[in-house]
Amino acid sequence: MPAKQEHTDKDIKNKMLKPFLQDLKSKYGVKCYLWVAEAQENGNIHFHILVDKFLDNRTYYKDSSGKKIERAKEDPAYQAITRLWNLKLAPFDYIKRYNENQLAKGNKPHFQPNSVDIHYIKKQDNVAAYITAYMTKEEKEKRPIEGQLWGCSDNLREVKPYEEIYGKELYQAIGDMQKVGASKVKQCFVTDDGIKKPEEMAQAFLGDGCPKVRAVVYFYPQKLFMNVVGQAFKERFRSFYAELFKSIYLDDGTVPPAMAYPQKKPEKV
Repeated sequence: MPAKQEHTDKDIKNKMLKPFLQDLKSKYGVKCYLWVAEAQENGNIHFHILVDKFLDNRTYYKDSSGKKIERAKEDPAYQAITRLWNLKLAPFDYIKRYNENQLAKGNKPHFQPNSVDIHYIKKQDNVAAYITAYMTKEEKEKRPIEGQLWGCSDNLREVKPYEEIYGKELYQAIGDMQKVGASKVKQCFVTDDGIKKPEEMAQAFLGDGCPKVRAVVYFYPQKLFMNVVGQAFKERFRSFYAELFKSIYLDDGTVPPAMAYPQKKPEKV
């Protein structure tokens, strides 16, 4: 926010963020997005948004020879995404108050404050870790966000995770993975007393006794797992996400058959 927040978090999400995301879909071809809200040190709400489309917010373009050509500020493509976000803020006087603050400081008014910062994800292997960090981190020293903390496009809400029956194949793969990259494999225990780390389970065992374990969850780099798992699993895994991709981007409205995998339900234990 380019000026002090004067509206509730809910109002900003409903009246500014929501229309902004709708325009990203209708005008820039974005189909999937995920956003997370957090408070800045100045108390203003702030959004991190991950989209599936390159959004050109640059002040320049490259010609056929690769030479950078500066865009005229009158060009609609000049910081187009910043302009779009500022357009959503303007009816609520955030741009007006920003310029009033600039004048009070003796600066020249700037009707397009730098309210948007766009970066590409450099290491694709870290996408899951990047998203998880923002979805789960605690901001103890910052004010809590009012209402919804995160949101996503409707098509992502409908996505089902890939599931496999835990059998000999996966058991062997996890064992092999722990041998070749033990430091990269993490695990936690789902118990009647909540989610516990291995060291917490060890302390409980030495103390008053361990709570009943409902499930053991492993966290590992996908690339590491794919290096040790069998070819049959890889083919099922890739087929699932290929069909998922088609269901989102081909707009055929059908439910991919791989979404129903596995067809056999695991036995209850």
